[in-house]
Order: sequence, then C-alpha cells, then structure tokens
Amino acid sequence: HHGIPDSVASRGLGDVYKRQNKKVLDLFAGSGSLGIESLSRGAASCLFVELSKESLDILIKNLSKTEEDVNIFKGDAYRWVQNNEESFDIVFLDPPFEHDDSMVTDLILKLVNTLNHEGLIILHRDNSSNIINI
Repeated sequence: HHGIPDSVASRGLGDVYKRQNKKVLDLFAGSGSLGIESLSRGAASCLFVELSKESLDILIKNLSKTEEDVNIFKGDAYRWVQNNEESFDIVFLDPPFEHDDSMVTDLILKLVNTLNHEGLIILHRDNSSNIINI
C-alpha cells in the first residue's frame, strides 16, 4: 500500500460502515451487496452502477426489500464516471478481474475528484493484481 499509513490500510471495512448518513456509490455493483450493506448500516443513499442485465435483475430484486434512497444507473461505469458531477462519501469499486490495472487506476484518479471531504474509495481486486500506485 504505497504511501498509505498502515493504520489506514489495515483499518478494514468495519470502520467505514460506522459512518452514518453517508452518500455511497457502488460501481460495478453486481448484485449490490456492498451498497446494500452500507444502507443497512445507516448510509443515507446509494447509487448503483451496473452494465450486465443479469446482475441488474438480481440487484433490482435485492433492492425491492429496501426502503432507503437508492438509484440504479444501467450502463458502463467508466462512461458514468466521465459524465458524473455528483460527489460521494464512500465509493466501492469492484471491477471485473479482466479490467487491467491501468484502466482501474485511471478510474480511481477520476473518482478522487468526486469525493467529499474525508471520502473513501474502497477498491477490491483479485489477488493476482499488482499493487496500484497512485
């Protein structure tokens, strides 16, 4: 974890979820589990971005049980980030494993501009990925 203090890198997700009333973005949302868990722990809202119709069908079914403030954007996460003008407190980023590190790094650099003060980007990569230096 290049340039990140150990205390930050090892803090894990538990700490993130304690943040009530946060605005969450779930990119490459899949079934929406990260965003839905955030909502269940007190996040104010979540925007889910997903391209796959199969995943969207599951996501919509999963969200039918929630009464929180949710929005779903069907489309490409890269294109969405390019056009986005909203800001967020927590961004979950779980790109498909076939997306290479340079694509993901570009995305993160764009997302940094969308973060509110003390906002977080939480990146999930499969173990074969390199550490991403930013």
